[in-house]
Amino acid sequence: MENENQNKGEMYSMVDAVVYRINDLCEKNDMSIYELSKLSGVSQSTLNEIMQGRSKRPRLDTLVNIAFAFGIRPRDFLDHPVFDQIEGVHDREPQERLKKHRKKQENQEDQE
Repeated sequence: MENENQNKGEMYSMVDAVVYRINDLCEKNDMSIYELSKLSGVSQSTLNEIMQGRSKRPRLDTLVNIAFAFGIRPRDFLDHPVFDQIEGVHDREPQERLKKHRKKQENQEDQE
């Protein structure tokens, strides 16, 4: 499943990336959302909320159950290029946050 946004390098929200990934896996596995619900144990209404973008922060255990329904590990669910195109997430951001955190800790220790 090719997505025009992915080809253009446009950014996604986290929920848009999750929806993209679920659609991609459903298509590859010839599976409907109804079938995904039955296999994952995630209610049809929860999946509908996610797929229609009304659930802005799907729970981790929900994503784990969805991944297992497709026969993949959760890390494999997230190991897709669409998750590299999430708004506000940059390759260096975690490193910069860690550096700021460590510097703040050092400053606090120096003051004690």
